[in-house]
Amino acid sequence: MIATERPHSAPERQAPGRSRTTRKTAADKRVAAMSADAGRHGGRPSAARKTDGPNHGRGMARAGTAGEPLGKYEDKAYSSPEELTWRMRVMGWRTSSLRSVRACGRSVLPPSDHADGNAHVKTYIRSDGSIGVSIGGLCSCGSRNCARCAGVIARQRALQLADGLDWWLNAPYTNADGRTSRRCALFLTLTVRHSLDDTPADLIDAVSHARSALTNGTPYRGGRRFIGDRDRHGIAGWVNTIENTWNPVNGHHIHLHAIVLLARIPTVEEYVRLGRRLFGRWAASLAKDGFDCDMNHGGFNLRLVSDTATAGEALAEYVCKDTAEHAAFELLNGQGKHGRNGSMTYFGMLAQIANDPKASRFWFALPKGGKAIWPDANTLMVADALTGEIIGDYPVNNPTLRLLRITHEIEQALKGRRMVTYSHRAKDAANPLDTAWNKFLDKARPDDQTDEQLADNRADLGSDVMEIRPGQWYEQYVTHPERIFELLDNTRRQADL
Repeated sequence: MIATERPHSAPERQAPGRSRTTRKTAADKRVAAMSADAGRHGGRPSAARKTDGPNHGRGMARAGTAGEPLGKYEDKAYSSPEELTWRMRVMGWRTSSLRSVRACGRSVLPPSDHADGNAHVKTYIRSDGSIGVSIGGLCSCGSRNCARCAGVIARQRALQLADGLDWWLNAPYTNADGRTSRRCALFLTLTVRHSLDDTPADLIDAVSHARSALTNGTPYRGGRRFIGDRDRHGIAGWVNTIENTWNPVNGHHIHLHAIVLLARIPTVEEYVRLGRRLFGRWAASLAKDGFDCDMNHGGFNLRLVSDTATAGEALAEYVCKDTAEHAAFELLNGQGKHGRNGSMTYFGMLAQIANDPKASRFWFALPKGGKAIWPDANTLMVADALTGEIIGDYPVNNPTLRLLRITHEIEQALKGRRMVTYSHRAKDAANPLDTAWNKFLDKARPDDQTDEQLADNRADLGSDVMEIRPGQWYEQYVTHPERIFELLDNTRRQADL
C-alpha cells in the first residue's frame, strides 16, 4: 500500500459530477478581469496606466518606514534560527497578501491579566542545550501562514495530540458487550494527482470534498440494515491536517494527513479491506472534481500504530513539518535547499526569500481593501477588491523573489482554514465509540481553544533580559527591523559568555 509519487503531467480533465468552478463575488470578477487585461498589455492595465498613489511602480519602501532596506545587516549570514525566523516575520510585514500577517508583532499588547504593556526579550534553553532568544508581549494574528503563530499553533496542537494519543493507546476500550480490547491508531496519507495548471484553491477544495466523503453516507455510518465501516472496524473519530508543498515541475502538491482512532486492532484482512474502502471513496470524490489519484503510485499510505513511542514519531511528521522554525533549522544546517523533485513548503520558500540579500529588500503596500494579484510571473499588482482598480504595480525580476507568487497562492487558498481539525464531539454519546471519542477530545483539546487563542498564549518561559516600551518598540525596532536582528544576536552572544 505504500508507494512513492511519480511525476505527472495532467491531461485535460472534465468533472463528471461537482463543478470545479468556485463562487466569486462581483468584486472578485472585476479584479480577475483587470488582471487578465493587465496580462494582455505587458503586465500593466490598459485602463489604469496612470494609477495614482505614492507606491505605484515601486518595489522598495521609503526610508524610515517598516519597509526600509536592512542596511548593513542585509548581507549578514544568520547565526541562529531565531534571526532567520524573525527575518521571515519581517518579510510577512512587507510582502504577505494577508493583512493580519502584516500586522502580527508590530505592536505591543496593552496591559491586561497576562501582559504588563511592554515587550520582553527573554533567553531560554533549547532542547539541544543551546541558547535561544525570544521577544514576547507582542500582538499576534493566529494565522497558519505567520512565521511566529504557525509555529506556536503547531507545537501546541502536537503536544495536545501527543497527550490524547498517549491516553488512547494505553487505556483499554470496553464495548457494548462488556468486552475489552487494545486500541490503536491509523496514520493515513491521501494525495491527488496534480500539474502546473492546477491551482492550490482547486486542489484544496477537491481534497476537502474527498475528506468529507470518507466519513459521510451509509458506507461509513451504516443504516438500519447495514453495518457501516465505523461500527464494523470500531472507528471512534478522525484528526486531520492538510499539507501543501510546491515544486517547479508538478506545481502544488496537496495531501491529507489523518489520524484514525480505532477501538481495537484489526486483523490483516480487516486492515486491507478498510484501506481499500477508504481509498475507493476518496478516489470517487476526487473524480467528481475532475481529479484522480493512484493507490499504487503515491496516492495512498496507511500505517498502523499501537504504541506511544511510534505514535510520537509519526505525529512529528504529521503536524510540525511546515513551520518557520523547521525551515530555518533546515536552511541553516544545510539539510538541502529543496526536497524531492525540488519540493518546498510555504515556509521553506519564505526562508529562501528572507535569506536572499536582494529579494529580502522587496516591499509593497497593501492598503485596506487591497488585493495582491499576479498577471504574470514577473509582475505583482495591487487592486482595489471593491472596484477592481489597479492601485500599484511592482516588477519582480529576482528569481528567488518570484517564489512570492507561489506563497501568495498558498496564503489565499489556506485563508481561514484551521491547521488541525477533529471529528465533532458527540452530543448524545449513546454509542461506546462516541463516549470514547469524547474522552479523547477531553485529553487532546482540554480547553477547546481555537488556533487564534493558542497563538495568543503567553507562556512565561525563559529569563527576562530586558523590556521595551510600546513606543520604543515601534519607533526603534519595527521601523528599523535590522535592529531586531542585532538585538537577537547581541542577546544570544551575551548569554553565551
